[in-house]
Amino acid sequence: MKLGTLFLPFCLLPSLYHALAIQPNRRPRSQVWVQTFATPKGNKLDLLELLNRDTRVTHIYLAAVHLNDPPGNISLNDAPPEDPRYDYIWPQIKALQRSGVKVLILLGGAAQGSYQRLSGSDEQFEAYYLPLLDMIRRYSIDGIDLDIEEGVDISVPLRLLRRLDADLGSEFILTMAPVASAMFPKPWAVGLSGFDYNDLDKLAVSSTRPSGKLVDWYNCQFYNNWGDASDLKYYNAIAMVGKWDPSRIVMGILDNPGNGGSGFVSHKRLTEVIRQLRTNYPTFGGVIGWEYFNAGSADGFSEPWQWVRGISKALYDPYNPRRINLSTPPFQELNSSSPWPSNLSTLVGEGAGYFNAVKALNMTNGDLEQSEKLLFH
Repeated sequence: MKLGTLFLPFCLLPSLYHALAIQPNRRPRSQVWVQTFATPKGNKLDLLELLNRDTRVTHIYLAAVHLNDPPGNISLNDAPPEDPRYDYIWPQIKALQRSGVKVLILLGGAAQGSYQRLSGSDEQFEAYYLPLLDMIRRYSIDGIDLDIEEGVDISVPLRLLRRLDADLGSEFILTMAPVASAMFPKPWAVGLSGFDYNDLDKLAVSSTRPSGKLVDWYNCQFYNNWGDASDLKYYNAIAMVGKWDPSRIVMGILDNPGNGGSGFVSHKRLTEVIRQLRTNYPTFGGVIGWEYFNAGSADGFSEPWQWVRGISKALYDPYNPRRINLSTPPFQELNSSSPWPSNLSTLVGEGAGYFNAVKALNMTNGDLEQSEKLLFH
């Protein structure tokens, strides 16, 4: 079947999205990942500014939790959660939660190993899982974001999702953080996790969660060549051709160009894109920024909460709707900027698919020879 046969006539889209809006009062989520617990000047990070400055933030993710050897050796970045350096953070977390902000942890990320340790026998799984469960309960965490950037079998996230749901209940938020291109349908889906998210979502079902799914929503990474937040084309491809419910697709973005290799989009342009997404997708899932401590400094903001407040204004304040065409180009044309454009062009010219070439370059930090070995040997 040609890709073009999957496109929907523009005239049918309003009725489609009306049908999808089964929860018309749903608000998009205004979220941030927090990894650096200090200001750019080295002072303590004050998360309470997110409350005191009326940012309307909805979810905060503490990144990143790692499961290390031996079992029970858990770190938040490079120190245990109970390390004194975090003593001032946990009371802030409690205050945020009392005000209605949900606080989650991100498990995994670029540092690999956590999910491999959860991939063994039932005995090994329990050895690593139970201390994680204890940590979640000890700090009254509201949810977990599974950021799997290492190759594992689909059974690994499925077992983890099922156990978390069984042990913590349907109110415990379960999210995942794939790269945006991982949400494309086969054969175009390319990601970092070693399994297909469309397959996982079909298996990860729940009769007690609002969507009928174990994964409440996906915080998709629209940067580092895996997506593009500067317009609607990638989101359209995920929602329309990938047939994902927009309420479950959050657009993950870089809030500072120094926080990723490529794909930074200015705050001004982001607010324009957000309003377009609100118009075209009544159940738009929201935005999450990586990462909080220096958010917006490249846009002229002196404090990170100002960047968050501006994003929330675009998400929640009244605006003049302007529907634009929702058609999306063929997947081979969904190309975002690359820090290694010459090497990327070479690999594509040698026969590699665009996203496979992106993946190889990301894995080798742009090394052409090593990328060629990954792709062609």
